Amino acid sequence: MKQNIQEIEVWYVLPTVRKEIVKGLLEKGLNQNQVAKKLSLRKSTISQYVNKKRGKEIKFNDETSKSIKEAVNNIMDDKDPSKEIANICELFVKNRTICEIHKTYENVPIDCGLCLK
Repeated sequence: MKQNIQEIEVWYVLPTVRKEIVKGLLEKGLNQNQVAKKLSLRKSTISQYVNKKRGKEIKFNDETSKSIKEAVNNIMDDKDPSKEIANICELFVKNRTICEIHKTYENVPIDCGLCLK
């Protein structure tokens, strides 16, 4: 099945980034209700991230980990969570982490080139 980069972001990257941001906000002392409100998500969605029912286990490189921590701090300072998440998703494409995710979870042909388009 041929995919586009947005599908990979929606299926793998976005849930994983959200999960990491949820973890970070909880570590900052917010409760699940506060996190849900801050991210404009349902409490049940937050619960799924916490209980590892949503969001893949993806190993982040140092640059991405740093960006996620910065996003958590920015969200705590009431910056727009959607913009913070979008910036991290762009980083996944820029540093080609999205290619590694694609290879991990899909049967990708050697000459895929999806991320180069």
